[in-house]
Amino acid sequence: MSAVSTPSTHPILLRRIIVSLFALALLVNLWALTRRWDASLRDGHEFRQYQTALTAYYFQKDGLRLDYETPVLGPPWSIPLEFPFYQAVVAKLSKLSGLPLEQAGRLTSILFFYATLPAVWLLLRRRMSDPWDRLLTLTPILLCPVLMFYSRTFMIESTALCLNVWFLVAFDSVLERLRTGNLIAAWLLGALAITTKVTTFAAAWILLLALVIERISAWRRAGHTWLHAVNVTIIPALLAFSIPVATGMTWLIHSDHLKEAHPYAKALTSSSLRPFTLGTFAQRVTPDWWAQMGHITVNQVLAWPGLLTVLGGLFLVAAPYRRLALVCAVSYIGGFLLFANLYYIHDYYFYASVLFILIAFGIVSAGLLRSRLIPWGVALLLIVGGLAGEVHAFSRTYYSFYRRQNDPVPFEAEIVRRLTAPDDVFAGFGYDWNSLLPYSAQRRAIMPFISHSKNFEVLDRSLAELGKRQLTTVVVTGYLRKEYPFIGILKSRLQLTSQPVVSTADADIYVRKDQAASAAKILASRSDWNGAKLNPQPDAGALMVLHPYDLRTPNWQGKFPMTSPTPLFSRGPVEIGILMLDDNHLVISTQAPTEIYFQPPAGSRSIEAIGGMVPGSYTEGHTTPGVVLTVYEESSDGSRRVIFERALAPLTKTGDRGDVVISYHQEKPFTGTLVFAHNAIPSGDVSYSWSYWKHISIR
Repeated sequence: MSAVSTPSTHPILLRRIIVSLFALALLVNLWALTRRWDASLRDGHEFRQYQTALTAYYFQKDGLRLDYETPVLGPPWSIPLEFPFYQAVVAKLSKLSGLPLEQAGRLTSILFFYATLPAVWLLLRRRMSDPWDRLLTLTPILLCPVLMFYSRTFMIESTALCLNVWFLVAFDSVLERLRTGNLIAAWLLGALAITTKVTTFAAAWILLLALVIERISAWRRAGHTWLHAVNVTIIPALLAFSIPVATGMTWLIHSDHLKEAHPYAKALTSSSLRPFTLGTFAQRVTPDWWAQMGHITVNQVLAWPGLLTVLGGLFLVAAPYRRLALVCAVSYIGGFLLFANLYYIHDYYFYASVLFILIAFGIVSAGLLRSRLIPWGVALLLIVGGLAGEVHAFSRTYYSFYRRQNDPVPFEAEIVRRLTAPDDVFAGFGYDWNSLLPYSAQRRAIMPFISHSKNFEVLDRSLAELGKRQLTTVVVTGYLRKEYPFIGILKSRLQLTSQPVVSTADADIYVRKDQAASAAKILASRSDWNGAKLNPQPDAGALMVLHPYDLRTPNWQGKFPMTSPTPLFSRGPVEIGILMLDDNHLVISTQAPTEIYFQPPAGSRSIEAIGGMVPGSYTEGHTTPGVVLTVYEESSDGSRRVIFERALAPLTKTGDRGDVVISYHQEKPFTGTLVFAHNAIPSGDVSYSWSYWKHISIR
């Protein structure tokens, strides 16, 4: 890079226009960052906010600590990822100012964003001597959709970026002149930047390399040899990097050590996350990946008018502007080339890199106003068009979050808070360690990754480390609600009620059996249940109450590849589920007693079916008494004719394990409804009666 040293030649009118553009951009930015100040954290589409907020909440509650707690994966509670500089600042600001934690988090993010702008100004000062050029270069930064949106969230992005840009300023000063003050500043800022968010720190790798090359070139132009130029540049650069890199490695080793000791958090160590973070070489060369990078760029970073101004303006501006803009534009690409998968999945990772392409647009804009190849009026139109494109892109993307109604605290979180004491722990399955419920309920949680949900050995380890804390409440969401073998094992291990105490649209909530009476009493005090179903006797034989479930609703469309025709409805204590059996077959999963009804096709006379009991019902210490597998033909008057019946007792009879094949044919067509059932044995005991239908064909 070479400095742009053209003396100021802007006429007064142009200076006023530049000031006006900057002032207008600042007003738009202030509006975007401060609107809906009281919105819930769910105003964004990244629940990463809740993980950050949960850490800040426990800082505020229990004090600052290096092995900080994010109590979402169970004991020992500490699963450190980044150094919690931002969370500590938020907790202190909230405590000192009296601001609610979420507003303190927003204010901290906003202040760090604005603190980034002086650093950009200083970084440009050595390369753009005219202050009006620099002011114009700052303007697109204020209107970038990604920056405007994520600078108001409860996330570490603006803090990490601010620290990183100030480190770049200090690093640049060290390269220019190796002084103790500059070096110490680079060490402190670099150490904070790399530990706050290493991906933000590393995203500037091309620009850092360009700064080093620029300094070597300056020594060469001064008449020094290549060897001397390299030596007097590389040594200060390595010195400036030494402490930050050492600090980053130390923090990485420390955090990995804590996660290795955690029953669930081994999946979060740096070695485990590396493939997910970096992606693959094949990913970087696929058209789909580049299309996604382009899509996010034009919709959430710098819209087409600005990008076209950069690309076309490179041919119209003076060489110093061109070189400087090219370095910045290439530096933008360096971020997603390095962390290909992160940028592909999460748009907020672009926050670390967008400054570079925005600065490139600002530099080209300044160069166009000075160019003799284009009238300044046309240049101004291009600049205004690029800025307006950013505002339009924001209105098409993130602005929708400003128009949403404020989401209430999740109903499940309110129930958990009612049912648990402040020091109690709850478990959540199907949430994939999402911190929304623990933060909203203000309770510690064991919420395993989806991939670890059925690993009960790890769950046992986590429970053994609870110490004096009690786990009294369990929340199950998603497909796990209908994984009856999983639910059965969970009830057995945790001594839970046979039925949920509350079922909402999204989750089932169970309590320990010894808490059933008190839980029912606590919940009965509320009159408005928002459509949730309260079970006043969750452990009093509720399992045998049979409910009808319509299987013709849109939710069930396409869910029955194993049947022909598709079923009409089922009757049972719980709704049927779809289960992957032996990692090979999708089956209908049932909890006896359950019946599934079919309307046979006209003229059909044959039945081919495969049923049985899930292996988990008679293994791993589970003692099913068995079921009676039955097929009926039910007439219009309700009478039934048994077509097939077989009692299964797989715990004691090995021949009753595995598939049971049903092959039936009759001379006359079926005239009634066909019912496929897993019934209770004569004693009525349905413990661990988890059964399946692998195939049903009526012809």
